[in-house]
Amino acid sequence: MEQVQTEDTISPSDDNILEEPQSKPSTFVERYFKTCVYQYQRKNPLNQDLLCEDVLVAQHSNLLYVTFLADNHSAVQRHEIITQVNPVKWDSTNVHGKRKKGGRAVQPRTIICNIMTQSGTEYRVPAGVQGSLVELNGRLQSEPSLLLDKRKTEGYIAVILPKRNISK
Repeated sequence: MEQVQTEDTISPSDDNILEEPQSKPSTFVERYFKTCVYQYQRKNPLNQDLLCEDVLVAQHSNLLYVTFLADNHSAVQRHEIITQVNPVKWDSTNVHGKRKKGGRAVQPRTIICNIMTQSGTEYRVPAGVQGSLVELNGRLQSEPSLLLDKRKTEGYIAVILPKRNISK
């Protein structure tokens, strides 16, 4: 007797193997954002070691980008104690309005802040994407440990509005 397959049943001999359901996302970022890593490396001026200064760039469904330290960033890998987060000083720019006008234009390699560690190493944090800088996380200046302790939530570095390609 030949076995009939309906939509409700799948015989074990089928070539179509269903994948196991993926584990539940552990963080808010993994659940609601598409992420990619912007790779940025440079030599340490103190000892000529190669510093990995990668940034995790997460894009929300509303198209805003949020930047974080990537898992393979040297400060994260070495478990360094962060003592200071210094945003780069630019001319005063006020972001205002519904469309967030007045933000500082940034390119992927634009340095948006510097991180100082207890060992004396200075890390530069690039924007990672092209757009307009809407916000730098002000809490990082008073609580620099957020960059490592709550890296993918409260320890975000910046919010960037992507550049729109408007064709005329």
